[in-house]
Amino acid sequence: MHPILFQIGPITVRYYGLMYVIAIALGFFLLSREVRRKELALSTDNLLDLLLWTVPAAIIGARLYYVVFHWDYYGPRPLDIFKLWQGGLAIHGGVLAGILVVYLFSRLKKIRFWAIADALAPSLILGQAIGRIGNFTNGDAFGLPTSLPWGIRFPAESPAGMAFPGQATHPSMVYEMI
Repeated sequence: MHPILFQIGPITVRYYGLMYVIAIALGFFLLSREVRRKELALSTDNLLDLLLWTVPAAIIGARLYYVVFHWDYYGPRPLDIFKLWQGGLAIHGGVLAGILVVYLFSRLKKIRFWAIADALAPSLILGQAIGRIGNFTNGDAFGLPTSLPWGIRFPAESPAGMAFPGQATHPSMVYEMI
């Protein structure tokens, strides 16, 4: 429930970023296995190409989606759009951008889009679950206040702690992870 894993001088490593790296690595491993199991005509090099196009596109898509829905903040501060370290990614935009890249990749490699999408589905689900651990450590993507015994009281400086000071909230990110 504390977002920073460690800090060395000016470099800060956050749990959320670590969760992204773990999700990408495990997702790639799972995708490789699914491609072999489904006997798709994709080499490891093809999968690395797909990864190298999809990951940046997903990050850009996630950021743009977030910016569009927070335009009241970013409109007058357009340079803040590039300050990814301040947070502000939305999974919906990442998924949409990823789908577009996978579609274009499938056309380029002449492989049915739905065959690749089917092979990617388990990786996407796994990545979503791992990403929720990052939300938990940040104290964001939280639910409403609750008196249930599994409600979580987040630190005061977290988004959940600021939204509902001193109150336990539903750990919706854990619900989603499960």
